[in-house]
Amino acid sequence: MVSRLKDDKRANQLAKLLHVFLKQDLKLPLPPFGTAKARVETFGALLGVMRASNPLFPPRKALKKLKVRCPLTQRFPMDLTGIMMHYEDVIVSVQEIIDKGGPRMDVRKMWRLVLWIFLGNGGFMHQPWQALRDTPCGKSYRKTMRQPLEVLRWTIGAVHATGSLMRVIGSDGLDKKSRLAGKRILWICDWHTAVPRLVTAFHEGSQSFTKALNSLPGFKGDLTKKEIMILLSASSYKEVSRVGAEDLPFGQGAKDGAMAFCQVPQMDGKDAAHKYDVALSRLVPQLEQTIARLFPHLPVKKRKVTMGDIEPCLCGAFIYSKMVEKLRESLPNGRFGPAETHGESNWGAVCKLRVPAGFIPHDLEGTPEASNLVGVPHVPYARFKLKSVPPPSQLTRKRLFARWGGPWIIRADNLSKKIKAQRAEKKSQKARGFHEGLPCSNNC
Repeated sequence: MVSRLKDDKRANQLAKLLHVFLKQDLKLPLPPFGTAKARVETFGALLGVMRASNPLFPPRKALKKLKVRCPLTQRFPMDLTGIMMHYEDVIVSVQEIIDKGGPRMDVRKMWRLVLWIFLGNGGFMHQPWQALRDTPCGKSYRKTMRQPLEVLRWTIGAVHATGSLMRVIGSDGLDKKSRLAGKRILWICDWHTAVPRLVTAFHEGSQSFTKALNSLPGFKGDLTKKEIMILLSASSYKEVSRVGAEDLPFGQGAKDGAMAFCQVPQMDGKDAAHKYDVALSRLVPQLEQTIARLFPHLPVKKRKVTMGDIEPCLCGAFIYSKMVEKLRESLPNGRFGPAETHGESNWGAVCKLRVPAGFIPHDLEGTPEASNLVGVPHVPYARFKLKSVPPPSQLTRKRLFARWGGPWIIRADNLSKKIKAQRAEKKSQKARGFHEGLPCSNNC
């Protein structure tokens, strides 16, 4: 989970740090930090920076007018977009699930949305989604426990083949690291069972849908629920987007960002989403004015700000400010060098930064780094299809691993050299077996 920002002094420190970086290093004409609106203008300026510097959505006129292009946005263009509709997770989920076939929500669409969320917004580089979306366990909805268990079987096998949970499960939410932990491994079974009830609640409206989500394990907190509501709010159909937008939860990262850059105190409870909506909606005109003033060459549409933009971008701004803090520690004199060295020492310092959870680093050409292009193995559906559903006594984490994927991965840095070699060979054999097809016991 994201640590909760509690210290007003620390919040002010991060806001000031970002303000100085934008003004001194990126050469933006911001007013002094001591002014009343300085924090909000700092956040607005960052939204504009990310929109103007992003290599995946390059606004040519605005890009030419930048004195310094933001290297952090260049490094993480999929994660620092500055606008909700430019997140690839949003683009793919809306096109392939939420809006596909029209605005009508049914069990098929809801199950596919639940699967998307289980994989962590489609999984790492959306490869898990691509592997499962057209199989019988991902393409339609069937009232049988075999369906979510087949998803689990594929996921366990993929984790063992790639050697890392986070090479399969995607998104920047730290809760994804416990997707297959303890009793949480069966959450997707609970979600699958609840699909018809979720569809009924969806058609009753936002409050009913939120209540139905709150009744499910794993959706009670703000993070996972927030992800599904944001995706719904991005729909091009008003009857769908209204359900997501009317009760948009705020994750802890967004709450920390709101405290740091908008001076909105931490709020919890059943009315927290509404209170954040009221407090931050008032700031939209100021944010849009800041973007228009600093980036007049941005297209008009890219100067607009919605609440759907604000929630994920506040979280992104909080992460961004902490990256700036680390970046200053590795730069000569704590600041960027001359523009002509930007592609050398400055970019080199950016590349040395630790990659935030779920972020995908890119090179200067806007291409994901080779180390992040390792794909999950392709396995025909017949290889992980279940002939029968395991009995309830077998539905435990330990037994499922033993049945489908062997023992759980142990961190390599905790092992002796001999055990490391043994496990490396065993993992290699497992990976080869996964490529050829998952082992099938008599009871699979």
